[in-house]
Amino acid sequence: MTLTCPACRRVNELHRTPYRCARCAADLSNLWAVNTAAEQARREATEALRRRDWSAALTDAGRSWSLRRSANAAGLAFLAAAASGRTGLACAWLKRSR
Repeated sequence: MTLTCPACRRVNELHRTPYRCARCAADLSNLWAVNTAAEQARREATEALRRRDWSAALTDAGRSWSLRRSANAAGLAFLAAAASGRTGLACAWLKRSR
């Protein structure tokens, strides 16, 4: 996983603990944990869409978005909202996905 250090803006490839910036040695473990949780929620949203569980997909995609605002999470939320017939919400998520 790559993380950008909030202190010095260096992009770090993190493969092992401790999660520290290679340039300034800032502790990136909390940022890594948040990104990992966002990725897990995104995977859960994808699986919920495959099961056609629109409500769970929307919840999981929203959780992923709240942790890390990614176009991927917004796109999943858009699909879940559209599939459940929630047009207004789907439009809002579509704007976020761009």
